Amino acid sequence: MERIDGMPVMVDGERGRMGDVVLTNDRILYGEKFGPTGNLIGDLAASALETRSEKKAGGPRIAARLADVRDASLQRRRLLPNLYVLTLEDGSRCRTHRKLRKQWDGTIRRLLTERHGLTVVHENADGWQAERG
Repeated sequence: MERIDGMPVMVDGERGRMGDVVLTNDRILYGEKFGPTGNLIGDLAASALETRSEKKAGGPRIAARLADVRDASLQRRRLLPNLYVLTLEDGSRCRTHRKLRKQWDGTIRRLLTERHGLTVVHENADGWQAERG
């Protein structure tokens, strides 16, 4: 299990969120975080909102199940930072910060092969595709 703090996550059909991202053997989870405001009252309010949000959501939310991942690629954007995009079996996408590609791409590919029976079939400089093998 690996954890990275303060990463943006956007799942299709939902608003983009900033939070802690956790990679487990079976899924990618995220928990919403509110950044520091620079003053004591703002930080206390943010802490209360975080607690309320976690209770309301019932803990960390699932960004993607690894068994559903079929494609991973780097989405290049002109004026904004590039994104690491995971495409799921149903066609939906989970977009995350490009740093996750460097840190987790090899681990995700290994887990797909070893635990979920998928094989990487197409590979290029920007990403890869996996199929049931």
